[in-house]
Amino acid sequence: MLLVAVIGGQQWVSRATAAPPPPAMRTSPVTMGSVTQTVPISGSINPSAAYRLSFRTAGKVTEVLVVVGDQVVKDQPLARIDTSDLRTALATAQNNLDLAQARYDQTIQGADPLTVADAKRALDKSLANYANAKSTLQSNVLAIQVDARNLPGQLDKIKIGFERVQAALAKVSQPVGSPIPPSTTEPPGNTPEPTASTAKADARKAVDSMNSAQASRDTARRAVEENLGPTLSEFIAAYTNVQAGIAAFDAAASSGGDTALANSFFQTSNTVYGSALSKLSGSIDTVTSLIGSMSSSVNAANSAIQTGGSRHELNLDEARYQMNLVSADLLVLSQSLGADKTKLNQTTSALSSISDSVSGGYLGSQSSFQRAAATPKPTDILSSTSSLESAKVALQNAQLNLDGATLRAPAQGTIATVLNQVGENVGTGAVMTMANTTSLTLRGTVGEADVAKLRLGQVATITVDAVGATASSRMTGKVTSIDPVATIQQGVPVYGVDVVVDIPTPGVRPGMSGTASVIIASRQGVITVPNLAIRSQGARRFVQVLRSGQAVDADVTFGLSTDTVTEVTSGLTTNDVVVLPQPRAVSSQPRPQGFGGGPPVIR
Repeated sequence: MLLVAVIGGQQWVSRATAAPPPPAMRTSPVTMGSVTQTVPISGSINPSAAYRLSFRTAGKVTEVLVVVGDQVVKDQPLARIDTSDLRTALATAQNNLDLAQARYDQTIQGADPLTVADAKRALDKSLANYANAKSTLQSNVLAIQVDARNLPGQLDKIKIGFERVQAALAKVSQPVGSPIPPSTTEPPGNTPEPTASTAKADARKAVDSMNSAQASRDTARRAVEENLGPTLSEFIAAYTNVQAGIAAFDAAASSGGDTALANSFFQTSNTVYGSALSKLSGSIDTVTSLIGSMSSSVNAANSAIQTGGSRHELNLDEARYQMNLVSADLLVLSQSLGADKTKLNQTTSALSSISDSVSGGYLGSQSSFQRAAATPKPTDILSSTSSLESAKVALQNAQLNLDGATLRAPAQGTIATVLNQVGENVGTGAVMTMANTTSLTLRGTVGEADVAKLRLGQVATITVDAVGATASSRMTGKVTSIDPVATIQQGVPVYGVDVVVDIPTPGVRPGMSGTASVIIASRQGVITVPNLAIRSQGARRFVQVLRSGQAVDADVTFGLSTDTVTEVTSGLTTNDVVVLPQPRAVSSQPRPQGFGGGPPVIR
């Protein structure tokens, strides 16, 4: 028994201390297969198109033919507006087209004798008006110039008249050695007899009034020299520039050249002329006012010696006679200045007529006559053709506006909102919205690492959570839109992507969530290995193959990969077998064993 125990213990110790047998290698054959890389996009299903429907023109709603939720087909009437104004606009457009057609026909046919005669009369009238305006301007400016230059001499003549009046009054107003003889004329009625004292006093009043008249005359003379003279010179210079502008225009018009530069020069000269005329008019007003003061003073002097018995004083007859002469000269001078003011106003009217001619009136009449008398030119035919085509387009637009008074569905879909009711006035904004539910789009987002892999037109498989992920419920689609700019969501940049569903599966509705797997690369019939077989050592990636029962490193070139397999482009054949890593073993601590117990268990 002791011997048996010893031998058994030795065998147990031998088994416990012996090395465990090597585990069996896990392998996988190299196979031919397909490798497809995808980018997942999670999002929600939306209608491919949403429409904001509006009328072409504003109007009052007369009919609303749908309610929210109605399914409509393409071109189905949805609403209408009042068409009264639109029908009137259509009739007007038709009339304009008829007129344009008539003008086109006339252009093609050539000159019409009646039209030519009318154009010739209009041209002759325009020429006559232009010539009369130039003549009126020239004659009035010349008359104003002559009157202004004669004004100093007239005022000097007035001065002489004033001096004669004062000399005649001095015979009575100054003290004399003998009393003034009484008048031989019998005073009528109860008129008081003149006396030396009353005649002398009245004469002195007249002298004071004549002194005032003389002061006004002196002021007027200075105003002529210091104000009227310079303003007249400025006026004549401005008029000379105006005449130069007219002459330049006439030369350009007669030679058929461009009159734009001459017109511009004339308009500038005309502006300067207006300013000079205003100054001259003010100077004439100043002199006219002073002449009025002179006349008032002379009248006061005359009244002074026409009161009481003084009016019968023979010694004052000379003064009265000279006053009448001066009053007549003042009246003539005042009337002359008034006539000058009228002539200034007439030059303004004449220049206005000249300006109309220079700015196009005369040339317009001439051009109209030439067009009426000339044979049709290519440009005239082109112009009338353009007008005719424009009228046709206007008629088409009017017809479209009338047709657009009935709002129609642009496609098959569902009415989403109705914004207006019968009787309301609407503009060109939306009156209802509808969604095109015949075509669906999955709208989702991808991160910045995946967006660079996506391209428009890439194919995708689409699954919708609500209808399951079976083969029968899986849909196909294409990438139709990729946002060019990222949107930040919770601090992470993401890009929106649209994938249009080719044929929606029954039961899929807008608003459901789903996932699109966009295929970015695919290989068919290529050598593949399980991803578990790929080993890494630094930057090196390789596999181990089974050679004569031993695992041997093999350098290979990898291609596309999925979550489970990777393409091998070189280094392996379908006859090879790759070695997979052993699963990790979990060992427990050896438990104390009694005599005859087994070895530790490896799990």
